[in-house]
Amino acid sequence: MAKAKSNSTAKASTNDTKKVEPVAQTQPKPTTNGDHKKVEPKTQPESKPEAKPVTNHKAKAKSTSNTPAQEEGESFSDRLPKIIETLTYSIPPNIKTLPLSFYANFQKGSMFFFLLYLMYYFKNYSRGAFIYLAMHASYGFMWNLKTLAFPDRAHLAKMSIGSLPLLFTVLIGYWYLGYFMMSGQGIQNPSPERICIGVCIFTLGSVLMMTTDAQKYFTLKYKKGLIDSGMISRNRNTNYLGEMMLYGALAYMNGTEKSYVPWAILLTVWTIVFSITIFAKELSLKKKEGYQQYKEKSWLLLFKPFRSDILSLLVYAIAAAGVYYVYSEGGMTPVLKKMHPYVKKTIDGAIAAVVGNLKLA
Repeated sequence: MAKAKSNSTAKASTNDTKKVEPVAQTQPKPTTNGDHKKVEPKTQPESKPEAKPVTNHKAKAKSTSNTPAQEEGESFSDRLPKIIETLTYSIPPNIKTLPLSFYANFQKGSMFFFLLYLMYYFKNYSRGAFIYLAMHASYGFMWNLKTLAFPDRAHLAKMSIGSLPLLFTVLIGYWYLGYFMMSGQGIQNPSPERICIGVCIFTLGSVLMMTTDAQKYFTLKYKKGLIDSGMISRNRNTNYLGEMMLYGALAYMNGTEKSYVPWAILLTVWTIVFSITIFAKELSLKKKEGYQQYKEKSWLLLFKPFRSDILSLLVYAIAAAGVYYVYSEGGMTPVLKKMHPYVKKTIDGAIAAVVGNLKLA
């Protein structure tokens, strides 16, 4: 009986242990696994990644609600270059043709042959026609050489069919300047004074445009950022000023005796095309580092001779007064003739004083 009891107790103990072992083994496993599974999804929604979008949306809502004026200003400045790009290259139908540089180079490069044909057609071989041919045709050749050496990267984009009418309107206007002269409407026998002034303005404008575009191309090729030295250190748009000067010289050679159409064409292009492009460029410059210092030492379209605005304006006021005086006297020739006795007397006196001092020495 004792053996039976002991065996039974032993069996019971072993059974108890058997029963306890799986409980001890199985109970912690599901509880721990279940705990881990329950903890992980709970910690994920409470983690930081879910809190970030909430705070970001709040911040965005605050920024949009608090600064509408700033957004309108930024959106306009950001939108304007896109508008200009669309008008220049992508007006519907947006079927791409050839780059803008092709049309510009063809128009300017063919000017020599176009003007020669007009001279032959109208049988116009006057002095004014040949001078105009030399000026306008040489500019066309300079433009093509500039494109080969340092092209404007913006002109390399292809234009859509819808944008071509706007471009052709401007180019035909430039062609009309030559037609105006060769058809006999311009001044056919310009005075030496008009030739002198016209050639000087044309030459200076061509130099300003060519050197500024060259500086811009090679500087940006090796260094990005604001360009505030060289030809554009005192004038932020020297290339536009140069182009206005050279085309203004061509209109000046045509004269205004018979019509103001050449000047009307140029003023329209400068007011609509140049002004918008310069304004968009100015918005782009404002975003670059060092713009405020650059603005203080330069002007938008004219050269700023001095740091002081008053002194710089004084220089232009004196120059304008001199131009008005010459114009009121009938030109440079009457003024020079009037000044001749005084200048001759002064020079003769200076020469005599120098010679006398040399003899005494």
